[in-house]
Formats: sequence, structure tokens, C-alpha cells
Amino acid sequence: MNWKQFKTWLDKNIIENEGFTVKVRTEQQKEYGELSTTVLTDFCDSLEATLDNKNDHHLFPEFSQDKTFKDFFAPTSSYFGKKTNQKLISENDYSLLEKLFQEWKATEINKDDSNSNKDKASDANSNKVSVRNILLIGRTGSGKSTLANVLMGKEGNKKFVESSRSTSVTKQIE
Repeated sequence: MNWKQFKTWLDKNIIENEGFTVKVRTEQQKEYGELSTTVLTDFCDSLEATLDNKNDHHLFPEFSQDKTFKDFFAPTSSYFGKKTNQKLISENDYSLLEKLFQEWKATEINKDDSNSNKDKASDANSNKVSVRNILLIGRTGSGKSTLANVLMGKEGNKKFVESSRSTSVTKQIE
């Protein structure tokens, strides 16, 4: 997880740009409709500035997966947007941004768990040994044991005993 993934998730699921303004998508209004457009725009501007390394904006701190929103952005001392903006955001806007961040992290963790389970399933499938039973029928001395050893790849350690005589040698195998 990183800030770029957070930005991609926001763009895909939560926000839409209208000129220089960032707004909550219509389908997300119920969840995040009370979030101030100005605060959301400043927040996204800081996020983009962080990704582009522009020092004229308040930049996000270095991302760490184990940190919470409050660890990154203290409610009483976090500013977003241009560095000239020294206005703290309201408690409601802060709570909604925190909720956005938590939703994204939960989505990413679920995605990681899902991918991990797929990897485990594919690992389990790749560790399975394919077993085939083959019935070889033929007269004594016709080469059934030789063929079985070749099919099993038992060059040095032959599981089926071979004989050059016309007497049956292989009586039972495990």
C-alpha cells in the first residue's frame, strides 16, 4: 500500500474532477456528501503534490502501512492544499477523510487477503501430484513391466521386475 494506490482508489471509487474542483461522486453522496468540496480539493491537491514532489503544497508524510489516519494527520495540526493555507479543517471533514482512508485500507487488506488465498490455492494445486492408473494387459514376456518402468521413469530403481524368460515375475506391487 502507498499514497499512489490511495490516489488511484479515490479517483476510481470516490471522487470526480470538475475543473480545478474535486467533488464526491454522485453514488458516494450518501457516505461522503457532507465532506466540504474545498477540503476535499485541498486534500487531493496535497496528495497529488506529494506524488509529484511539489514543495508549494502541504505534503503527506511518508507512507507506512501500519499507521492510522491520525498517525499521519494530527487533527489539530494538519493542513492541506497550498502552503499558504493555514486553516484547520472541521471535525466533520476530518472524520470523513479518516473514514475514506479507513475504507481504502480495508479494501486493500481484503484484496491482499484475497490474492493471498488465491496464491495459497494455486500453491496447493501445484503441490498436488497427478496420479494415473494404467492397466497393461498382455501375454507373459510381451514387455508390460518394461513399459511400466519406462512410463514411471524408474531407470535405476525399477519397480516392476523384468525377466528375459517367458515366466511371470511381477506378481504384486505396492
